[in-house]
Amino acid sequence: MRKTKNEELNRLSVPEFQASGKTPVVVVLDNVRSLHNVGSVFRTADAFRLEAIYLCGITGKPPDREIRKTALGATESVSWSYFETTRGAVEKLKSDSYRICAVEQTQGSCMLDAFLPDPGEKLGLVFGNEVKGVEQEIIDISDCVIEIPQLGTKHSLNISVSVGVVIWDIWIKMRRREAVNKQSESDGHCRIDSLFAVLLHLVTIRFVQHFEFAVYCIGEHFVVFEICFVVVKLYPGNRMLQCTHIKIRNGFKQIDVERKNISHLTFRWNFGVHVD
Repeated sequence: MRKTKNEELNRLSVPEFQASGKTPVVVVLDNVRSLHNVGSVFRTADAFRLEAIYLCGITGKPPDREIRKTALGATESVSWSYFETTRGAVEKLKSDSYRICAVEQTQGSCMLDAFLPDPGEKLGLVFGNEVKGVEQEIIDISDCVIEIPQLGTKHSLNISVSVGVVIWDIWIKMRRREAVNKQSESDGHCRIDSLFAVLLHLVTIRFVQHFEFAVYCIGEHFVVFEICFVVVKLYPGNRMLQCTHIKIRNGFKQIDVERKNISHLTFRWNFGVHVD
């Protein structure tokens, strides 16, 4: 085993990059102070062929010598725009039908490993200031909040590291979902009646209005399960959704929602397993 030489990496030229298909993700930098962090985000955006970067507020913008040091030329390939306010950038993305996901630690956040982009959807990912994080004003108008699970004493990551972690995770999920769609289009997806019946038994039926389950086979050793159901059971009087549990294989997922004035919620997720 040897290191790959630069000329063996099949790197795109800038014109080839700009003409190529893009990952439907726009990164929004909410008042990021460090120019080195900005340059690193450009490099990550280039690596995964993101659509664009939106630079907001005090966030530095090209051309800048400090940004170029870490971007290594990615400011020439990655499309970017500057906005005086982060809200303006978010509103622009919303008008273009992007789903806005702030990356932050909040109550009710969705852990990154549980987050699944819907097929074909476009994402606007907001990353915040090194000290203050994403502004509460932006969290309030976001469609969801994604949190990176952490196990140590700090529960804090450098923003450029956070961008790399989140982009990689979402990119690989989008690729797998695309592979599932292509495979199902060519071979059709199979529904396994026996497993479907077991899952129906595991869900408390009287709480569920609609339930879908599908299994997609990719090659010989990879299977993706997709489940969707709508919970409509309410506590009498106070209109609070009742807790529902689902047990799948060796995993356990608990859904516990306590929101008033909600008639129903839809839950959808998928997961893959390797089969030896």
